[in-house]
Amino acid sequence: MKPHRAFSRICPVCKSKVNILFKKLLPHYSFNNQEKLLRCLACGFTSIFPFPDKKQIMSIYSGDNYITNYEKLDIKWAGGKRKTADYLEKKLTEIEALISNKGKLLDIGDGSGAFLAFAQTSGWQVKGVEVSPEWIKYAKKNFGIKLFQGELKQASFPSNSFDLVHLNHVFEHVYHPIELLIEIKRILKPGGYLIIEVPQEIYSLSELIQFNLSNKILLRPLTNKLLLQKRAIPQLPPSLHLFFFTVKSLKKLMENSGFQVKTLKTIRRNKQTDKTIYAWERIARLVYALEKKLHLGPNITLTALKP
Repeated sequence: MKPHRAFSRICPVCKSKVNILFKKLLPHYSFNNQEKLLRCLACGFTSIFPFPDKKQIMSIYSGDNYITNYEKLDIKWAGGKRKTADYLEKKLTEIEALISNKGKLLDIGDGSGAFLAFAQTSGWQVKGVEVSPEWIKYAKKNFGIKLFQGELKQASFPSNSFDLVHLNHVFEHVYHPIELLIEIKRILKPGGYLIIEVPQEIYSLSELIQFNLSNKILLRPLTNKLLLQKRAIPQLPPSLHLFFFTVKSLKKLMENSGFQVKTLKTIRRNKQTDKTIYAWERIARLVYALEKKLHLGPNITLTALKP
């Protein structure tokens, strides 16, 4: 990721004015091949720059081919593929180990309805919010889950009404993350939990190895031996990710919004994912060990409490 130029703008997370504008790292982090990445040098908070128009974003979510465009690329949606659905069941078990009271659960950006279906079977009272009409139809048809269509604030849930609010790979898509956190805090009961998982896609160790080191001429002979160069980077549809988080920036954002961070770690959902990337099994195991130790895994998971 090459620096483009310095740029002065107040960071919404840490209020620093020191930002650097970067040329985009990957081709699919773009709506029209013009965007760059704006990163705060103080906390690492990164966003697309300039921001795409919100109507443009919503038109993609509302399109008739929103799901099918990704299914053609064999992208594993939650509930669409058994392996991903298994991950959600495991995640619910981990949540229930933390929260003994199975009260009211809200899933924001629920998608297929799989997570809420698991939770309902387990004894939770469930609600879901989703902007895509395609997903709403899918959830109703496949899981019998009725989702509210729209954004969280439009649902007008009563204050102090939920024991748990959950977002799984949704927060990086949100146009106004701070406003969303304020609304989540309003509808959570005192002592209620917020659980968020986001990708650490620019700063994860695997991505740094795959896309940064392999592009440096002096290191290319070494990385060619460690990586399987035959692996093609998938040509994804335009990314809907607006923000790119680090452990530090996500923690700071939660604390600034009045939440108490209880747990924060990076995880890898499936260690089989990189079998086509690393040429040697020992290299893969070393990368995974370093990810865990350095908090550089491909996903960040956070549990926070409303005081």
